[in-house]
Amino acid sequence: MKFKLLKNNKKLFSIIGFSLLFLIFIFLENILIDNLFEMRAKYDQKNQVFNDQKQKISQLKMYENNKNTKNLVENLELFLKDKKISYSIDGALFLFDNLAPGKLIEILNYVQLNNIEPNVIKISGNESTLNLTIEVTA
Repeated sequence: MKFKLLKNNKKLFSIIGFSLLFLIFIFLENILIDNLFEMRAKYDQKNQVFNDQKQKISQLKMYENNKNTKNLVENLELFLKDKKISYSIDGALFLFDNLAPGKLIEILNYVQLNNIEPNVIKISGNESTLNLTIEVTA
């Protein structure tokens, strides 16, 4: 049996077909959008955890740097006492008067080798006796 569709029926079926395709497209789009929002939420959570860990690491590094700076200044004082180099301390300033050139070189080498980063180093005097000022903040 041959079945003939009328023009109106063809239009109706084509409209229903396009409507179904459109609804399927909207349904799939909503599923993709929901998945994207879920992925974004998971990413934000992981990013927050990462930022918290990064901040904690930064705080630990700052604490370690402060601790090391204090230890370096204390070690400098021990070094000076061990080498019997006379000095005076005025706040954060180490003041050395009437230093022999050899002692000056020893102090500067110690500062360099132990990664002490002084704010200021001033050297004055003549060839036989030198004055040295080192400002180190602990």
